[in-house]
Amino acid sequence: MFFLRTLITDMARIADDNYEFIFLSNTQKTDNIDPMRAEFVKYVGKHLEENLPGREIDYKAFALSIYSYTFMISRTKHYEQGFFNYDEALEGFVKNALKLFS
Repeated sequence: MFFLRTLITDMARIADDNYEFIFLSNTQKTDNIDPMRAEFVKYVGKHLEENLPGREIDYKAFALSIYSYTFMISRTKHYEQGFFNYDEALEGFVKNALKLFS
C-alpha cells in the first residue's frame, strides 16, 4: 500500500506547506463549496478508484476525508501547538486508512 501512504503523506505536506492559502480558501463566505476543494475531491476520488479498484467504499468521501484530516492536523499544528503530536496524528490516520484497504 505504498500508493496510499504516499498519497496521504504528500497531501499532508501540501496542506502544511500551503496552509494559509487553504485556510483562506476554506473560510471564504459563500453559499457554494470551495471550488478548489470540489476539484480536489473529484480528482483524488477518481485517482483512488483507479489505483485501488474494486473496493466497496465511496471514493469521493474518502478523498474528502483525506483533505479534511490533513487540513485539520495542519491547522492544529499551526495554531494549537502542544495539543497533539502532528507526526503521530498523521501516522495514525495512515494506519487506519491502510486497514480499509488490506
